[in-house]
Amino acid sequence: MVESCLLYFDSRYREERMSINTLATISETILIRVAVLDTFIINPVSSSDRASFDDANQELTVTAVRVGEVYHKVILNLIDATDLVFEVGSVISTEPPNISSTGLYKNGILTVPLLLALGNRYVISFSLKSETPVHFRVVSAEPVP
Repeated sequence: MVESCLLYFDSRYREERMSINTLATISETILIRVAVLDTFIINPVSSSDRASFDDANQELTVTAVRVGEVYHKVILNLIDATDLVFEVGSVISTEPPNISSTGLYKNGILTVPLLLALGNRYVISFSLKSETPVHFRVVSAEPVP
């Protein structure tokens, strides 16, 4: 079954990259496997689903942060590169994501389980430094292998 996953994802989410002959072969040869995989709620994760840091703009985008039961897209602007302090640039309500890399804000701590920055992946935590304006300071950043 595992060997069918790549073909399944390509045929379901990147169909435009495949030839008509390849799509026909998939539907003819692994029809039952495709039917089984269709029963699961499987969504591919793309780089746009993950938190990322834009070095050129000094901007950190977290596509989904859970605050209580509500989700937000949050953009943080780096304002102090020495102490790693970020100011909230914008907060936009969003739908609950279908990914496990959702950030969490609770008790003054913002945790982002997967951040792509400068070609590396991190688990990063911020503490609330001030409420007006809203500033967060990085308190830990661990590389993710």
